[in-house]
Amino acid sequence: MTRLRAALARPLAAALLLVLAGGTLLGLASPATVTAAAAGIAAACEHAGPLGWVLIAVIQVSVVVSGALPASLIGMVAGALYGPALGFVLACIGTLAGAMLSFAIGRTIARPLAASIGGGRLRLDRVDALLERKGWRAVCLLRLSPVMPFAIASYALSATRVRPGAYFVGTLAALPSLLAYVAAGAVGRSGGEAWLGGESWVFPALFCVGAAATLVLVVQVRRSLCRAVGGEAGDWAAPAAEAGR
Repeated sequence: MTRLRAALARPLAAALLLVLAGGTLLGLASPATVTAAAAGIAAACEHAGPLGWVLIAVIQVSVVVSGALPASLIGMVAGALYGPALGFVLACIGTLAGAMLSFAIGRTIARPLAASIGGGRLRLDRVDALLERKGWRAVCLLRLSPVMPFAIASYALSATRVRPGAYFVGTLAALPSLLAYVAAGAVGRSGGEAWLGGESWVFPALFCVGAAATLVLVVQVRRSLCRAVGGEAGDWAAPAAEAGR
């Protein structure tokens, strides 16, 4: 049964990888296309009237799951259309719902596939051990780090044994930066030159937080790998025993 699941996971994972890679490359290679897509989404939501609330949340879910557009971009659209308060609520609902849906999809596809690829289970157990010890704190660091796109991070985490509760709590760390983008969209629509009372320090501050989170995450992973290579098998004994059952 496990082999069958892994075999079915391969084509599905390949298709998912193509979508994620295509969305990332599109954003890097053609910013004008991304901008045009955002304008089209804004126009569609405006024409939908009150249903635009539902539409923007559904679009945010789709973006978070597929990685086809930056989730922050849809947050800016939500802020421009509905203001910082309602815009943030809608973007927040879409982001969290999309993150949990990505996690569910990844648990079905990514984890069986990762565990089946040549010794993958041992390597996966080492990552699992780190995530089980750190729990939501490790997820939080990954969400704060700008190194990995949101959608790719969701599927990467789903391939580990991190618990859904820890995953959800750690994902909340992405909301402050989402709020910043929503607020920027709201002020941009109103014609303001700056936002949050003229303060322009927020985005540089978010970048610094992300850089610090990346550094801490790298240090944590390095320490765990050093313990494993050094023969401190105690950290891996429990996960390995469970994997062999």
